[in-house]
Amino acid sequence: MIDDHFFFIKINFFILCLCRTKLDEALSRWQSYDELFNDLSKWLKDFEVKLKPAAGPRTDLLSKQKQLDVIKVQLTVCCIAQSCVYRGTFID
Repeated sequence: MIDDHFFFIKINFFILCLCRTKLDEALSRWQSYDELFNDLSKWLKDFEVKLKPAAGPRTDLLSKQKQLDVIKVQLTVCCIAQSCVYRGTFID
């Protein structure tokens, strides 16, 4: 009878250890998620500042071409950042 109780305690201890391991892993993932979210949020704010000068209508063809070139570069940067976010490796 004592052996049965001891076995039951060992099983429960094993289950608790497994739960703790899973919880530690989940906490680690959430922590890295928070860090990535903060990095992405900062990058988006900085990107918005960089993009604002390119916004708005232009009056002549040369300034429109320059505006288009700036927007193309920013689009490329945005696409690269997007692929990094999908991989979970966002780097500023």
